[in-house]
Amino acid sequence: MKEKLILLGLIMLLLVLPMAFATDFTTNMKACWNWDGDATDDHLGNFDGTVTGATNTEPYGGGLGGGAYEFTGDPDGIAIGGVSTDFNMVGDTTTLFCYNSTQNTFGVVFGSDGLGLRGGAMRVSDTGFIRFADEKDGDPLITSTTALNNGDINCIVLTYEGTSAKLYINGILNGSDTGTLNNPSVQTYFGRRASGLYFIGWIGISAYWEGRVLNAGEITELETALRSGNICPTFVVTDTTPPIVNATLNKSITSIVFGDVINITANITDETGLDFCQVVINQTGINEIFNTSLSGTSAQCSNKSEVTVAAGNVINYTIRANDTSGNWRTNDIIITVADSTAPGITILSPINDTTYT
Repeated sequence: MKEKLILLGLIMLLLVLPMAFATDFTTNMKACWNWDGDATDDHLGNFDGTVTGATNTEPYGGGLGGGAYEFTGDPDGIAIGGVSTDFNMVGDTTTLFCYNSTQNTFGVVFGSDGLGLRGGAMRVSDTGFIRFADEKDGDPLITSTTALNNGDINCIVLTYEGTSAKLYINGILNGSDTGTLNNPSVQTYFGRRASGLYFIGWIGISAYWEGRVLNAGEITELETALRSGNICPTFVVTDTTPPIVNATLNKSITSIVFGDVINITANITDETGLDFCQVVINQTGINEIFNTSLSGTSAQCSNKSEVTVAAGNVINYTIRANDTSGNWRTNDIIITVADSTAPGITILSPINDTTYT
């Protein structure tokens, strides 16, 4: 029978190959499970799983990193350390990859729900649709608009902000609803709920963010990373912040005259690391360039030069700083050389050297 791959609503992270991200996905991450040989929480280690029956396999395949657990029905499941009060889904994001190998009636992939203590749960229907609901009163209730194709690897993400729940499949919004989610104190599971409804299939790398709702762009970026073989939590964040450059001269810009020796100094900082600075001085239309290597996150860069042009000429002093990620910023100071010639005095009357009595 053809198998279908379902990536579900708990934001799962895969990272096997290092990859640079514009987004820091570790911020507000609560837990991440690679399932690579065990059910350990590979992020902070606070929510290790207790496995019953499910069998681990690695690699998961399909280009995804990490491993997976196979669930074959009763009594298979993974109980996550902590109860639903730790994973209440409100204001949070959830993701996981899963593979449905047998059509079954609403097997629970992830949720905090049990008889008499009804909470939120994500299921796969017997026709391949994803459903997320408050199992107590069905509000909110989301059923995906698209059924998952057999044999496909799908990434499913659930976000819940305020009373607004959204379900994404492969980066595309596939259903939404509003409602207040119940939050009973009941065991959180992968592959089942506390009172049964066993999932049959595979669950791959999974992750959970608390107090953070990923937007559509972040979800797309995350899925691309996971499909590139990444596993959590080895995210490398791309540095896009340029250095801060504050340059000053040793003399007021309104009183610089021919022959002055001008010292330009810049205090430079960067949050990751500095690489070099460049001083550019243009007095005559030709740039004079001076390079200096930098290191650390705070440094000073300076250069001194003599003013060689007459009053009225414009001089441009520029300091550019680069960080180790290739980001750069400049600070320009433009001055006009002042006139330092004292005024001449000629007495027209009385005539010079004339004595009057």
